Amino acid sequence: MPAPYAKAQTTEERRARSEPLQLHGVTVVLRRGVELVHALQPTTLRLSQSQWTAVIGRNGSGKSTLGKVLAGLSSVSRGEVVWPQGAQPADIRMLLQNADAQIVGSTIEEDLRFGLEVAGRAAPADRMLGALKQVGLDKPLSTPVSTLSGGERQLLVLAGAVVTQPQWLICDEITAHLDRRTQTRVQSVVEGLRQRGVGIVWITQRLEELAAADRVLALEDGAVVFDGTPRTFFRSAWRPLGFTPPPPVHLSLALERRGFHFPWLPLTTRELVNALADHPDTPPRELHPAQRAVPCGGGAAQPPAEPVDGDATRDRGVASGPTRPADEPGFTCHGVTVTAPRRPGPLPSVLLDDVHLDLQPGAVTLVVGLPGAGKTTLLRTLAGLVVPTAGNVTCDGRSVLQRGRPDMRVLGDVEVVFQAPERLFFRPTLAAEFAYALRAKRVCSAQADRRARSALESVGLADVPLSAPPFDLSGGQQRRAALALAAAAEGRWYLLDEPTAGLDPVAVDAVVRWVDHLAHRSGAGVVLSTHDPDHWLPIVDSVVFLAHGRVVAHLPASALRADSTHWAAAGLEPPASLELAAALTRAGWPVPSEPVPTVDTLAEHICSAVARTAHPDAREDVARPVTTALDADVGASRVVAETGPGAGGVALSNLDPRVKWLGVLLLSVAVLSTSLPGVAVAIAVCAGLLAWARISLRTVWRLARVFLVFAVSATAFAGLTLAPGAGKVPWWGRIDWSSSHALTTGFSLLRVLVVLVLGVVFTEATSPLQMKRGLEQGLRWLAPLRVPVQAISFGASLVLRFIPLLAAEAERLAEIVQVRGKRSGKPGRVRLRDAPRVVVPMLFSVFRLGEELSFAMEARGLRTLDQLPLASGGRLSRRDVVAIAAAAAMAALVAGLRLIP
Repeated sequence: MPAPYAKAQTTEERRARSEPLQLHGVTVVLRRGVELVHALQPTTLRLSQSQWTAVIGRNGSGKSTLGKVLAGLSSVSRGEVVWPQGAQPADIRMLLQNADAQIVGSTIEEDLRFGLEVAGRAAPADRMLGALKQVGLDKPLSTPVSTLSGGERQLLVLAGAVVTQPQWLICDEITAHLDRRTQTRVQSVVEGLRQRGVGIVWITQRLEELAAADRVLALEDGAVVFDGTPRTFFRSAWRPLGFTPPPPVHLSLALERRGFHFPWLPLTTRELVNALADHPDTPPRELHPAQRAVPCGGGAAQPPAEPVDGDATRDRGVASGPTRPADEPGFTCHGVTVTAPRRPGPLPSVLLDDVHLDLQPGAVTLVVGLPGAGKTTLLRTLAGLVVPTAGNVTCDGRSVLQRGRPDMRVLGDVEVVFQAPERLFFRPTLAAEFAYALRAKRVCSAQADRRARSALESVGLADVPLSAPPFDLSGGQQRRAALALAAAAEGRWYLLDEPTAGLDPVAVDAVVRWVDHLAHRSGAGVVLSTHDPDHWLPIVDSVVFLAHGRVVAHLPASALRADSTHWAAAGLEPPASLELAAALTRAGWPVPSEPVPTVDTLAEHICSAVARTAHPDAREDVARPVTTALDADVGASRVVAETGPGAGGVALSNLDPRVKWLGVLLLSVAVLSTSLPGVAVAIAVCAGLLAWARISLRTVWRLARVFLVFAVSATAFAGLTLAPGAGKVPWWGRIDWSSSHALTTGFSLLRVLVVLVLGVVFTEATSPLQMKRGLEQGLRWLAPLRVPVQAISFGASLVLRFIPLLAAEAERLAEIVQVRGKRSGKPGRVRLRDAPRVVVPMLFSVFRLGEELSFAMEARGLRTLDQLPLASGGRLSRRDVVAIAAAAAMAALVAGLRLIP
């Protein structure tokens, strides 16, 4: 199997790959509201392709702007960008934080081939399989993208970059939503690309990822304030930025302050343990009995700790707040099972499987697991936004759901913060947002202002005025402002889904302090999901481990170091702080018995051990280096997403897209021109197609219910007639009902409804790329006549792709209005009187989705549609010819029934 980079390179290609990427006095000025902001100050840089350059900084510091400028995706106000001579758009790839925005195909092969088409390159199937294997995504090319977890989709995007062989790879926080195991996998793949000569620009908020870099650029207010090596950065430059170093670096610095001398600053746990092993005052390798029972991350296995209820005892040396009685009511799950809606393909996937939990107020409960393990589904089920297939959920003794709708008494006590909460704003100012959020609490305007200012201060936004438009804030500020909206409501429960994802370290610290105050000072219950447990371990009370929708364990914080099997059972690596403590224990250093010892405590114990050492020469070398096991089956959690188009065994999806385009066109024309018998036959044909493609009636109902409501209303209104002068008052008249008018209108709308169902069958059984290629093949003969076939086909595929995206966005906005406004109703449904509150954010969502899609296409190298070759019209198979004949015969039958009197 040839490697993805096995292609021979010409002398010109090798020379282009050795040229640097240069900025000369580049300045970027952006408009935010009515103000002009310097997103990038005058910057001069020379980036070598032989280096891994990491870019860090607080939210809004200009990191993403710098990445866009380097990738040629953002215009500059002043200055000059010099790319390698002969470099094409596809030679400089930018990978974004949101993997879904960059995936176009419905299967792995479709998405990889789209990237190859954009780059103007070809690759056989074995090269694509080699790229997948290299990134750790060992799956068939026919695998539907919808069955991949979030981490696997990010790996697919990375494989798309590998197979197109770029000269430069710019990664913009691509590990922000990944667990530590998948983060390590992604970094190892990128390191492999660097060794093959690909220049790497790595934009990140995770300081532990700087250890892999050769060079660090720190940005502040659009200016480069540091340019040097990672070790130099951690020696001096991290303090002015307000960051906290990762645990190994932090401990190394603490030891140096206490007299230790390292020839070079250790950046990782392995480097630190090895450096301590080489220290002349290292104590003998003998474990204290209290240390032998702490094998987290290695050592002998210990019996698992007993799962606990939510009233775990906090014995971590931090303020635990008021004492709670053991029988105090809280959130309780009894045998909760949630399944995904039935879609084309196998049986419904299980999102939650027989979950039993007991969560108490006044405590912080952490929910951890791989992407797709069920964390978000669990939080949404607790909030009453998901109706369980089996089991029930109670909150403070009340059932969360009443007749399939959230209980308003429960909903009033629960504050929910969704993933990407910055997308929920729909008012012109922050003051208006707070006023809407507090209206359901019956809070007067003066008190609302006080709560708003206090809430903003609690999440680190004290300098943001209430008059500021929320859309003018940076991304990190918007996320914290959304958290402040929940804080101002002063709820009894807080359900937070990835609240710190994408935040800089300073903002993360502010959010952690706020959550600590909520639970341990105010007495609220906090349940939050995260991929970064290290931030939360100092304040957490218990941890829920999820895997494949099941609760692997529910442990108190005091038991987290007792056994590492629960982390492994959930497919996770232990957090860096626990891994550090375990590595020091294995190396013979005394580690305190605290569940999560602080850096200062570890440093004091190490220094005390050195001071007590009587025989420094009797020490042993560290026998076992601290290594991180990489599971090649990254993201191997069970598929929990629905199976999309292209699933094996669905014959309709395997037809040539030209056949499906022509069939839908013929049947639609026939239905729109036929009589009632013809419509009846067409309905039977639609039912057969739905069964053939295994499309559930629930899917059809979800997409057609709005039109059905309109059709019924229009039919009823069309039957009303006004007979003037027939009433007691001459000018008033009399209202009559005309059944013939109503039937005429209803029949016309029924035909449109049948055509709509045909469209549902087509879109569910055909991916956007298949639609595009089918149109190109069918309209190819118009290209010599200068008809923009490429633009027509690409635009049609994007419009059809937008339909399910907008439907999902409408459901999400309906949930936001329900949660924030404390509105009753079925989850995902908008009541008529709440519709005005959804219109504005829906418009913003349309623009945002369009902008994200456009930017993602540019990031993949697509600058003009001329880059995409027209799909050649291949020969139709016998099966396709039979399908065309059957569609033509059905259309002729439906249209011919019109002639029956």
